[in-house]
Amino acid sequence: MRTRLFLYAPMATLALALAACSDNEDTADTQGEQDPATAGALGEDIMVDPDRIDQAGKDGVLKGGDPASAAIPMDPETREQVNKAREEARQLLGGGRIADAPAPGDGFTDTLVGAAQAIQRGNSGVNCASGAEYSATWADRMPEPFTVYPRGAVLEAAGNDEQGCALRVTEFTTAVPAQDVVNFYNARARKAGFSASLMRDEEGGTVIGGRKGDAAYYIAVDKREDGLTLVQLMARAGS
Repeated sequence: MRTRLFLYAPMATLALALAACSDNEDTADTQGEQDPATAGALGEDIMVDPDRIDQAGKDGVLKGGDPASAAIPMDPETREQVNKAREEARQLLGGGRIADAPAPGDGFTDTLVGAAQAIQRGNSGVNCASGAEYSATWADRMPEPFTVYPRGAVLEAAGNDEQGCALRVTEFTTAVPAQDVVNFYNARARKAGFSASLMRDEEGGTVIGGRKGDAAYYIAVDKREDGLTLVQLMARAGS
């Protein structure tokens, strides 16, 4: 039995935005020509066998709730792990205070659309998601600076290096608050010379994406009902 990997839900939402854009060329922030092949590729779902899903998300080191959530109280051990993760994240950015990310907008921007296209189509215009292979090892092959947040618990990972795709996808959870995670990836992307655009999705989470040359990233960050932060990394490694 196979089921949809939640990792690509943001891509499906993006496909709807592209379709709406083609019907109304005056739609703000998504104007740009979109060919049917691109829209179709962005709407594809990566499929995964549930038996292969890594259970690290349930048994990983970062257990407990978001400090800003009353759903699950954070025990002292979890709070200590969160503080260590935050410090490691800070060190990855040089040890100073991590700047707050800009407030997300309410709709898809050309930057987000372009990033998703680059990830999904690769160099050759094929549907890179359709050839993805599933293995936890892909989580360790995320391109800099879009590696898994320190001490994050990986749920699933996939990748595709065929036909110029250089596709990397990883889904993980962390007890570090969602806004801290957004701030971290925004700061890392900008420091590495990537563009960065943010939007609020329909569920209240944050999407951030951008490009640098032929490298691109698209990240969705949200808070789960259990208080943990769910992060979905999608990236294309540059040549």
